[in-house]
Amino acid sequence: MNFLKEKDISIYDLTVSPLTSKPYSPDSEKNPLRVEKTLVDKRNFGTISISGKRNERKLVLQIFDVYGKELWKKEILSNP
Repeated sequence: MNFLKEKDISIYDLTVSPLTSKPYSPDSEKNPLRVEKTLVDKRNFGTISISGKRNERKLVLQIFDVYGKELWKKEILSNP
């Protein structure tokens, strides 16, 4: 997951490869915008959930291994 702050706007980028592809090698590409502890170097899949009332929205990003075990989770509030 990448994070960039431009003025008052937060930009998040979540990239998840196909479940059947080869695992990503962390040495193949350095990314200074990558959020610490979000790189997964084994097969995985992700979910994106949005919940809450209009002014209280919450975005939840989750990454799981091939067995469905949660590897990491990030909650982003619309009005922190």
